[in-house]
Amino acid sequence: MYYYRTHNRAEIDLVLMKGMRPISALEIKLGNAPKLTRGNTIAFEDIKAQSNYIITPSSDDYLMNQDTRVCSLTDSIRKYI
Repeated sequence: MYYYRTHNRAEIDLVLMKGMRPISALEIKLGNAPKLTRGNTIAFEDIKAQSNYIITPSSDDYLMNQDTRVCSLTDSIRKYI
């Protein structure tokens, strides 16, 4: 597990690895109506994980875009991680 941040402000809260390969990138948000920052988008592109998630306290489970799923902490553990 790693935290990812670059000098150009690309940031992801948690990157899950299997060996040297990124499996999942997780951005953790406090609110249930999350928005990706430019830095999050750049980080997801940099990391190229198999799956990208925005984890919220209790939001619905849905695709924000073709590469990023929004879900609650509980759903992320039960269904995806």
